[in-house]
Amino acid sequence: MQSVHVNTAQPYDVLVETGLLDSLGNLIGRRFHGAKCFVVSDANVMALYGARVINGLRDAHIETRSLSFAPGESSKTMHTIEVILSEMNRAEMTRSDLVIALGGGITGDMAGFAASIYMRGIRFVQIPTTLLAAVDASVGGKTGVNMGGLKNQVGTFWQPSMVIIDPSTMDTLPGRELACGMAEVVKYGCIRDAEIIRMAEELARIAATPTPCGDRTDIHKVLENMILRCVAIKAQVVETDERDTGERMLLNFGHTIGHAVEKCTGGAVQHGEAVAIGMVAMARTAENKNMCPAGYTDRLATVLEGLGLPTVCPVDGEDILGAIRSDKKRAGQTISLVMPDGIGHCSIVPVDIEILTDYLAI
Repeated sequence: MQSVHVNTAQPYDVLVETGLLDSLGNLIGRRFHGAKCFVVSDANVMALYGARVINGLRDAHIETRSLSFAPGESSKTMHTIEVILSEMNRAEMTRSDLVIALGGGITGDMAGFAASIYMRGIRFVQIPTTLLAAVDASVGGKTGVNMGGLKNQVGTFWQPSMVIIDPSTMDTLPGRELACGMAEVVKYGCIRDAEIIRMAEELARIAATPTPCGDRTDIHKVLENMILRCVAIKAQVVETDERDTGERMLLNFGHTIGHAVEKCTGGAVQHGEAVAIGMVAMARTAENKNMCPAGYTDRLATVLEGLGLPTVCPVDGEDILGAIRSDKKRAGQTISLVMPDGIGHCSIVPVDIEILTDYLAI
């Protein structure tokens, strides 16, 4: 088993190994002795892995209750949080107990948010089952729900007590969701580590090559190493800027335009797809302003398209700019944009809202 230690105000470990889900009961029992567990998941993931997780916990003599909600962004609301909190109260959860987030980023955001405000905060464990959640959403302590059409408008910073990643859970991901996760992987390559982009290209090649009897050993091994590399980068960034006021903004590469695309398309363009579009737009902007080498945008677009991701914005530029103006990362008349200097490095550039129209190459 490999791990990454995240040294935040509440330190924790991220454990990564294929098949780790089958050791869950022992892991939780040793680390959280005597705690009851409350498993939160969406209905799709609960059907795939709920019994395996719940039975594993109960076999380890851990009292366990669970709740599932309808899949999708439409469930990421305060109403769903109220339902989760009510069921936690009915289960007589206490501050010595444990919430387990089983699923993708939406589940992690909501279960973490519920844990952060129930009795002013109880512990929770992230078990991401999507690549996007594994490399990004499950680490760093951001939680929240949407409000008024704005993404993650209400939330808290609440670090998990442990993150458990089993790459085999990603075998059941539809191709589109796996591609969305790869957008976040490429983001890490762009901001900190060009080797990750090579690994992403290798994964795409292996996935496209037929294997005997559907053997996915090679895919799991590449996923393990790639996830560990991405998590290590995020851990370093979060440790230096836990509350997202400085360097952690680098993790938003592609996200300012990406969130606007999501909002303007009503979610028809999924998060990873929108981030891919946003990264290419920011790369083009940087290249136009001679901030990064010529050809950077074409190379990035080629990698993303090879992974099955879109690179062309389907939304009118004025609509994108309107959505950006309501971005929660805006500070007064300024918004901080993440701009690439070259593969493996980005800078944070504050831009006046009034000149966005002339500044961005959408």
